[in-house]
Amino acid sequence: LLTDDETFTRSKTYFWTIATLKEIDLRITDNIQEISQFIDSRAPSRAEAEHKTEFKHYRKKLTYQLHDFKDTAQQLRAKRLEVIDLRDGLFNASAVIYSRASIRQSENIKLLTFVSIFFLPLSFRTLKADLTPEVFSNDIFSLNALKVTAVLVSLITYLAVINLNNLARLMQRLYQSFADHLVGIMTEDPNQEWKQRGLSFQKFNNEQQSQNRPSNWRLLQY
Repeated sequence: LLTDDETFTRSKTYFWTIATLKEIDLRITDNIQEISQFIDSRAPSRAEAEHKTEFKHYRKKLTYQLHDFKDTAQQLRAKRLEVIDLRDGLFNASAVIYSRASIRQSENIKLLTFVSIFFLPLSFRTLKADLTPEVFSNDIFSLNALKVTAVLVSLITYLAVINLNNLARLMQRLYQSFADHLVGIMTEDPNQEWKQRGLSFQKFNNEQQSQNRPSNWRLLQY
C-alpha cells in the first residue's frame, strides 16, 4: 500500500475510486431529495381522502427506502474518505522513498567524484609511462610499482564504497568536534568581530537554520 509501480497503477485506482464514489454519492443524494419531496407532497384533498390507506402505506415504504439510501450514502462517504487517506498515505510514503533515493544518489555522485580524484595520480602516471616508455627502467616508476599502485587504489575505492556512510559519519563527527572546539575559542577571542561570529555559530548550530548561519569559510579564515 505504500509503493506504486512504474505505471502508477495504484494511484490511478485510487483516483478512479474516489471519482466513482463521488459520482455515486451525488446520484444517491439527488434520489434522496426527490424521495423526500415526494413523501412531503400531498395529493388533492379528495384523492387523499379516498386513498388515505394506500398513500400512508406507500409513504411508509418510501420512508424505509429513504433511510436505506441515507445509510448507503453515509457508507459511500466513509469509504471515499478511507480511499483518500490511502491515496495521501501513498503520496507521503512515495515522497519519503524518493527523498531517500535522492540522498543515496547524491552520495553516489560524491563517491564518483572521490573515485575520480583517487584515479588522477594513476592516470597521470599511466600517461607519463605511455609518453616515455623508458621510464619503466626506473625502480620507482617501474611496471611493478604501477601494478601495486593500481591494486592499492582499487582497494581504497572498494573500501570507500562499502563504508561510505560510516566514513561520512566519521568525517562529520571529526569536523563537528573540531568546529565546536574552534568556535569555543572564537567566542573567547578579544577581537569583538570574531567573538560575535563565534556567538553566531553557537546560535545557529542547527543545519536547518543554515541560511542564517555564518559561512564555514570563516572557520578556515580564523
